[in-house]
Amino acid sequence: MIPSFATEPSPRIVFGANRVDRLGEDVERLAGRRARVLLVTDPGLIAAGAAGRVQRILEEAGHAAEIFSDLTGEPQAR
Repeated sequence: MIPSFATEPSPRIVFGANRVDRLGEDVERLAGRRARVLLVTDPGLIAAGAAGRVQRILEEAGHAAEIFSDLTGEPQAR
């Protein structure tokens, strides 16, 4: 039998329509003002404009945001 337990996710998970517009506030709460953020994404999200939108939102909130997308996919089993 599995014993009962409680957990609190850290950091908290938030969601909702256009919630990304408040991402700058979340970063400030977690990392302070003028935080440095590394956005790790894939080329598909860059092509869709999502990564650029997130970067703009963070920069408008006063944070420095860099995008890293030089990903090659999941590692292969050897």
